[in-house]
Amino acid sequence: MALEGLLKDSCNMTPPIVVVVVVVVVVVVVVIVVVVVLVVVVVVVVVLVFVVVVKVVVAVAVGIVAVVAVVAVVVVVVVVVPEGVKLNFVFLAVLKLVTL
Repeated sequence: MALEGLLKDSCNMTPPIVVVVVVVVVVVVVVIVVVVVLVVVVVVVVVLVFVVVVKVVVAVAVGIVAVVAVVAVVVVVVVVVPEGVKLNFVFLAVLKLVTL
């Protein structure tokens, strides 16, 4: 009889306030940690994308400068250099570009 009453009482027990507080604190800490990890991941991804974009922009800028330099050299060779020297200069310029 005493055992039956003890079991009945233990089934109807509400959890102590300490257990509720501990569970709430653990859930809040887990949520905060997950949010912090997600923020760090997003920041790292944004930084990596920014670095890639900067590299692409620099590569395109270097390419544009190279094309402008080649066009400028061709214009100078065609307009300024006398005919006899022109072929030799063009050959050397092409050879230089090929061996970069």
